[in-house]
Amino acid sequence: MSKAFAESFFPHVTHFLSSHEKAPSFLVTIWESLFPQQISTLCGLHHVSNESSHRYMYIPRRPCLSAACIIGAYIGMTRGSASRKRGGIIDHRNNALARGIFDNWSRAAWKFGWMNVVALLHHCIIPSLPSLSKGYIDNLTWALDCIFTGASSINIIIAALLIGITMFEDRPEFDAIYANTPLDDNIVCVLREGIYFAFLPITIAMMFLLLAWKNGIRVAISESIELFYLVPLSIAAAFLFPLISKNRNVAGARIAVFGGAIVVASLPLDARLCTVVSEYAPSIKSSPLFYDSYHLPTLVFVGCDIAFLGLDAWVMGMVNQLHITHYRRGGSDKRE
Repeated sequence: MSKAFAESFFPHVTHFLSSHEKAPSFLVTIWESLFPQQISTLCGLHHVSNESSHRYMYIPRRPCLSAACIIGAYIGMTRGSASRKRGGIIDHRNNALARGIFDNWSRAAWKFGWMNVVALLHHCIIPSLPSLSKGYIDNLTWALDCIFTGASSINIIIAALLIGITMFEDRPEFDAIYANTPLDDNIVCVLREGIYFAFLPITIAMMFLLLAWKNGIRVAISESIELFYLVPLSIAAAFLFPLISKNRNVAGARIAVFGGAIVVASLPLDARLCTVVSEYAPSIKSSPLFYDSYHLPTLVFVGCDIAFLGLDAWVMGMVNQLHITHYRRGGSDKRE
């Protein structure tokens, strides 16, 4: 089921990775080792028998993934609201860096929550609906899933940049070099809003034009949406990992790393788990409620939920540790 899931969600990327003509041989080898064809046949999508179809008619497809999406939506929306409230408390203190961190983290959390809501619809509810014309709705929810993920990742990148700035600003050499050139609201505003509303559209437009010139408009739209999911997510992980490693004693850091480890480990473990469950726990494989509990999509969503919960605690801990309560304004203000 994991291979079919990946191929349906990232059709162009997976087609490239599995193509001996287009992709480098080592990428094809990695793809085939992660998702061997015999495993796809062994652990395909579960089908409820006719005898139990009435009993489980209200259960969505991929029930364990459904639970992970619901938990993720709750985490994103509650933590987004909490971060927004906390950011509102410090507005009167003229602390642009703290406001930027809280604002972007709040936006990232809300988009993470909505991504889970759309993912629940796309992966679990819509496929289980009887005989509807689902093509347009399916494509819409797929696109929204990718867009919410990419947009959330961009807000995480900006929050990570601002946290990195505060770490540098706290160092003694910052005072020696920039004692007479304090960081002001305008600079922070460029980082906080400029990346999102200027750099981002230009990048997407350039990527779309390049793909359209090569493959045509319809394919370019689809490929752009896939890349908008994958590229910002990868950059966000690359930005966060060194920051968390350097500040691993801050609350939430180990939880975030643990969640990320589940996501990474689920890729090579997917085929192995399928073999083990099929051999030693066939009742799980045939269960209408738990058949997808060991599959890659569920493990990835569970890992993301754990990682995001840890990241929320880590971001709040970093703000407290860096003592961002006041920042210089013309050299007249002092931090608490």
